[in-house]
Amino acid sequence: MPPSEVQERVIQVLLDHPGSTNAELSRHLGWKDNGWDLHFGTMCADRMHLLWPAEPAVVRPGLFYSGILVHFDDDTRAFDPREEMIEGLAAIGIRRRKV
Repeated sequence: MPPSEVQERVIQVLLDHPGSTNAELSRHLGWKDNGWDLHFGTMCADRMHLLWPAEPAVVRPGLFYSGILVHFDDDTRAFDPREEMIEGLAAIGIRRRKV
């Protein structure tokens, strides 16, 4: 399932700005709302059958789909790509850009 153009941007901003919050990642995309996490989580949910199951969410009922591909720090509210994500994306030609 290749990523859409928007999904590629959502992925790339995380690779280029690891350790950022949802608000920071959204603003790097030029978005006024904090929609990065919704786009990323939906992308992960759509591909869960190709990857591995999501863990239960801590703060709400349901699954934490973004956690399939990222580490989330509850204290700083920051997202960092998992090593498996970085390696998998590199295999299809998506890499961190120098920023």
